[in-house]
Amino acid sequence: MRDMSIEDLYNDLCCKAFPSFQFQGRIMVGNIAVDLGEADIISKIVIKWLKSWLRENAVPFVVDEDEPQIIFNLNPENKEHELFEIKCFDYLNRGPGFDIANFQSYIREIIDKPYRLHSKYLAIGYGMDIETGTVTIYQVWLKNVWEMCCASSNRPIKVQEKKNVIYNIRPSVWYGNRSSFPTFESLEDFLAAIEQTIYDYNQTRPIAEHWLKNLKDSYEKFFGISLNVPRWYDIKDKYVLKQGK
Repeated sequence: MRDMSIEDLYNDLCCKAFPSFQFQGRIMVGNIAVDLGEADIISKIVIKWLKSWLRENAVPFVVDEDEPQIIFNLNPENKEHELFEIKCFDYLNRGPGFDIANFQSYIREIIDKPYRLHSKYLAIGYGMDIETGTVTIYQVWLKNVWEMCCASSNRPIKVQEKKNVIYNIRPSVWYGNRSSFPTFESLEDFLAAIEQTIYDYNQTRPIAEHWLKNLKDSYEKFFGISLNVPRWYDIKDKYVLKQGK
């Protein structure tokens, strides 16, 4: 068996596997062509392929498929470390339209499981050739959660919100110059944005007073580290610099 860290996996995939990773993203049923270029379908294909790749390369792993998001663990002896999720998106046309997590589930989960704050995200940008239907991977990133999130013009953290109901935490466009809001510089700044959103949002305001203390206590108990989380309005100017689009 070959022990492998997430960083090792990322380097192997970028250098060896993904440069030649292509598959047919179009099928013919009779004389009708059906494109398989949707991100959720591509993600399922990549996840299934990665499981086979890990087995072929004798890398120990487990996959938690009971969670809302499929979580890979490269350390089966310790299910609290070497965790990552795969996020696929149409790099050529749409940008990252996936969800980081359900907002209310996430703010509870990271208290119960503070190690989830250090789960990595393997973000895969693909494109599909319209003429041939060939799907190709163009870019791959390995990110921490705070390196994929940002503020927005409406909330301290960018979310999917409809009729004043928050559903999911949404990612920034972290590459290039396409985003009006920079990604968070640290875990602590990310948590400051979440805490302020909890205060601002009617459905979570009742837990706001004790939420951060509970999180810090849980984190210190698990990691032996005391988090120094600033107040959002002390750091806001770093992250709300331009007008939102």
